[in-house]
Amino acid sequence: MTDLAVPSPRNERTGVMLMLVGIGLFSIVNAAIKELSAQVSITQIIVFRNFAALIPIVMMAGTMGGLRVLKPSRFGPQVVQALLFFLTLYGYFFAYKLMPITDATAISFAQPLIVVALSAPFLGERVSSAQWTAVLMGLAGVLLMVGPSGESLNVGALCAVAGTLASAISMLQLRRMTATDPSIAILFWTMAISGAAALPLLAVGWVTPTPWQVAALVATGIACGILQYLTTLALHHASVAAIAPTRYTGIVWALAIDVAWFAVTPSPAVLLGAAVVIAAAVLVLRREES
Repeated sequence: MTDLAVPSPRNERTGVMLMLVGIGLFSIVNAAIKELSAQVSITQIIVFRNFAALIPIVMMAGTMGGLRVLKPSRFGPQVVQALLFFLTLYGYFFAYKLMPITDATAISFAQPLIVVALSAPFLGERVSSAQWTAVLMGLAGVLLMVGPSGESLNVGALCAVAGTLASAISMLQLRRMTATDPSIAILFWTMAISGAAALPLLAVGWVTPTPWQVAALVATGIACGILQYLTTLALHHASVAAIAPTRYTGIVWALAIDVAWFAVTPSPAVLLGAAVVIAAAVLVLRREES
């Protein structure tokens, strides 16, 4: 099916540049979410973020043939995808609140490895011995960062792992959905349904936001909506193989933000674990290219 969410023609260099810009701006938005998480509840951030993100998404849909492009072929998969996204957001946002962004970002790099591990039972794909080696290597890197011993294990790391697992399953679900639905429709319903799912939890830990906090929450949501589309546009212009390595520039942004914004220096174990996970993910990428 032709994806109505993206224009043509394709340009690989444009795609890579769009993804690099998107990753940098997403890192700044994540820092803003970490800052806001100390002032309001995580649920408030998710609700404001998701519903505000619908504003640019609907505006973009208007330029792509009108609201008809938002109609899904089937509604059931949209609900499943939205609930997985709901779990992903809670996992990552609590991780940002409880630990340095560098740590959470490094753990999230295990996502493509989890996708490989789950692609056999979920999609019936064959996983080679080299890919399984990379998965185990990535697991070792995550354990280095998480700290599996009793004293060093922390809730923030567990939240990051949970968010990464939900994100990986969501990616597998997305592979199936993009065959029948345009990206803009998937993005709209993912934001709308996951935001609605968080509404009943608003009363838990509610903090009445100041006007400046409301403005920051709405701005974060609008920025996320635009950036989600930016990454979709990048995937239109360039192949997954070309774009995938750019994901790891996120660790540079996370390091810079932790040091400059939050005055936090990541531990050697986190840096070493991140290097191991990135190396494992690169092995998977090269295997897929071949």
